[in-house]
Amino acid sequence: MRRLLPPLLVALALVGCGGDGDDGASSTTSTTSTTTSTTSAAEETTTTTAVPEVEVSLDAVAIALTEVGSFDQPLDLAVRPGQDGWYVAEKGGRVQYQAEPNTAPQLALDISGDVSTGNEQGLLGIAFSPDGSRFYAHYTNRDGDTRVDEWSASFDPASRRTVLEAAQPYANHNGGRLTFGPDGLLYLGLGDGGSGGDPEHNGQDPDALLGKILRWDPVAGGDPERWAIGLRNPWRFSFDRETGDAWVGDVGQNDWEEISLIAAGTPAGVNLGWNRFEGTHRFEGAGDREGLLFPVFEYGRDEGQSVVGGFVYRGARPEWQGVYFFADTYTAVVRVLYDTGTEMLHRDLGVEVPGGLVSSFGEDADGELYVMSLSGGLFRLDAE
Repeated sequence: MRRLLPPLLVALALVGCGGDGDDGASSTTSTTSTTTSTTSAAEETTTTTAVPEVEVSLDAVAIALTEVGSFDQPLDLAVRPGQDGWYVAEKGGRVQYQAEPNTAPQLALDISGDVSTGNEQGLLGIAFSPDGSRFYAHYTNRDGDTRVDEWSASFDPASRRTVLEAAQPYANHNGGRLTFGPDGLLYLGLGDGGSGGDPEHNGQDPDALLGKILRWDPVAGGDPERWAIGLRNPWRFSFDRETGDAWVGDVGQNDWEEISLIAAGTPAGVNLGWNRFEGTHRFEGAGDREGLLFPVFEYGRDEGQSVVGGFVYRGARPEWQGVYFFADTYTAVVRVLYDTGTEMLHRDLGVEVPGGLVSSFGEDADGELYVMSLSGGLFRLDAE
């Protein structure tokens, strides 16, 4: 087991990319509040998501966290279709397989010799192809540049090949999430290249790979499509397995953390606004709001400073259906959103992830949700 860095240093080095603001203090209210869809311009550019025919009250959402495993700085969780259990990516470059809760994990893959682990680097995301035959890993190589590599699902070293390369000008804002979308294509979230304020102007450059959510067919190859642009550091995003909508948690600069909802069917090239705007607030230079997709929810530094996007719940509990779970690395309190179609309801559940330092959420084959801490714990979200 590697020695963990002191907790604050670990957080700053990995997902603490929220600018120079002070650490926020979590709100622990248990009441339901309402946040509307920000501006009229945002409403004009957002496709309304169909409201599920399920009676949802966020006041009724109460969770308990059940520890199901312990890992060395876990950052991501993936399931292989047709196989029980899950795979966990560790920051240092190992992928561990756990067949069921609270069993000893088995080492599936170790690329630690190829991975840089300083700052916000490491083995950042993993995914299996929809048919379960191939495995993909997103990591920063020894030079600090982005790589996505492919293996056969048996992790045969001879099957390894690189399917994407991107140079990184700085050691932060590497993004992280790697997943297959409802269309069967591979999606990757990449930050703007790092430093602060997007000095390379990658976010608004339609040709750059950085500051984007990319999608492509890794088997066919070719230049990835810039599916979404104008992102600062989309550390975690996910697709609602029922509606196909994408929920994107984008880490802010100095003042605002944001969550955007990209409705299924939205044309490629949707612009989330960075660095013209931080959240719904103008950040740099001139420019109007036309053509931008603004976040459906944002929060300031009094509530946290590094958003960790999660998942819409589609497991067995009817009272949680359609509820989006997320957190902030530093406050470590699990929070929820629910889109009614006319407003975005929000609630702080008041449940803190043990060990703090939330790094990611995961979803198993049955739609049940998990949250992990850089301190090592993997926890399942259960009903209280």
